[in-house]
Amino acid sequence: MFAIDTNLLVYAHNTDSEFHKQAAAFVTKVVNERDHKGQHTICLPTQVLSEFMHVVTWQRVEKPLSIVEAIRVVRDYRDVGALLHERISKVLKWCRLSG
Repeated sequence: MFAIDTNLLVYAHNTDSEFHKQAAAFVTKVVNERDHKGQHTICLPTQVLSEFMHVVTWQRVEKPLSIVEAIRVVRDYRDVGALLHERISKVLKWCRLSG
């Protein structure tokens, strides 16, 4: 199992990034992969998701997401089961408090 880096997630969701297409294709591929036991081969640590939320909603990003859009992205990852830690509820709670 390996963890996806914050920068890769940001590129995958920042459509104006020059790396968007490659990053989005890679993230989509690995999020949908499973090992021989049916388990994910990747994980998204809570720290990475917290950093992702901060960066993609930052106005200095080429095309920032709204807090609502960013929360939807995190929930989508949660729903496919790619999250490493059960504390994702804390990340989502933080998102609600900051938005």
